[in-house]
Amino acid sequence: MGWKIYIYSNKNKRKERIKKVPVQVKGKKEDDFSTEIIKYPVSIIDLENYFYDGGVVFFVVYISNNGLKTKIYYACLLPIKIRSI
Repeated sequence: MGWKIYIYSNKNKRKERIKKVPVQVKGKKEDDFSTEIIKYPVSIIDLENYFYDGGVVFFVVYISNNGLKTKIYYACLLPIKIRSI
């Protein structure tokens, strides 16, 4: 995993307190954008890696077949949630 979101942990936006949140982004061609909740397969190995990395914000981006429309879904996969999966 190479992608991360950097978040300031205080209102002063001081670099000394930046937190790094690992991110995983997947894309899927799909023309049905009506669903609010989706399912996306994730391998056991990936879940174990996310667990030992302290969790991940997992994004799935639906992209229409013509590439003109997108919809973004996400899940915060923290270690406690990964353990329950």
